[in-house]
Amino acid sequence: MNSIHLKLEYEDALSSKKDLLLIEQSLLNSINHLKNFNSLRKKEFAFKTVLKKDMSILENKFQETENILPINELHIIINKPKETIKKIAKQEEHIEPRIHSDIERQLQEIQSKLASLS
Repeated sequence: MNSIHLKLEYEDALSSKKDLLLIEQSLLNSINHLKNFNSLRKKEFAFKTVLKKDMSILENKFQETENILPINELHIIINKPKETIKKIAKQEEHIEPRIHSDIERQLQEIQSKLASLS
């Protein structure tokens, strides 16, 4: 193999050496970052595994609690067909005027008391 010799000025040679050292430093930093990244990914995977396990346990506890609690009217309404919802809405319409009339009656009583005090 034939060698080729080049004549470089001292400043050019020094500059090239610095550039090579900077490139080597950059490569070593990149390798370091890659190792850190891999270790962080492993930790992330471990945390996600633990989180998934904890979430499934939590979901099971929610389901157990939901099975223990009594069923409320809202749960029944959500699970019933539209016809039943319409019946419940009609029942609520009957309840609302009664409440409204109670409020009006109380207002009239207060007005009469105020009138008797004046």
